[in-house]
Amino acid sequence: MAAYVIKSWHVEDTPMDAHGTLVHIVGRAPGLLAWMLSLLKIDPTIDLRITEENVIFSEGSLRGNSHRCIPIRNISSISYGYTKPWREALVIAILLSSFFGIGIILGIIYYVLNKSLNLGIVELGSVASGIDFKRSVIEGVNVDEEAAQRVAGILQARVDAQR
Repeated sequence: MAAYVIKSWHVEDTPMDAHGTLVHIVGRAPGLLAWMLSLLKIDPTIDLRITEENVIFSEGSLRGNSHRCIPIRNISSISYGYTKPWREALVIAILLSSFFGIGIILGIIYYVLNKSLNLGIVELGSVASGIDFKRSVIEGVNVDEEAAQRVAGILQARVDAQR
């Protein structure tokens, strides 16, 4: 599955609402069409919430919605990382290099716009859940590995507090 474009990214060390939300990340499907659908409020989205007690994954599409609530006490591991598409960018640069250097420019643009951030958890029963995000040019939201590390740290602190 393709990485979602980040619509909003809110991370706090203390609860930001009455539900005890510490992390709230919303993403939408990538692309101009998905962005135009988001203006009409019918865009495919993914929502990740971390509260003091649960991790909640919600995914909505034109076909329907799904929600997954995982108690923090059932989380066995947390992961985060960053994927950089250097191979694809290099291929673009090489294949299009004969067009007056435009290949290098397109390769760099591809690389910058397609770096993706991932957050994942594994439950005690070895069920893995995760989410991949990339920067949003239209919404202007960009996060880096430090932001993902902060989310993982907040979640790890909650897991440790439950044990």
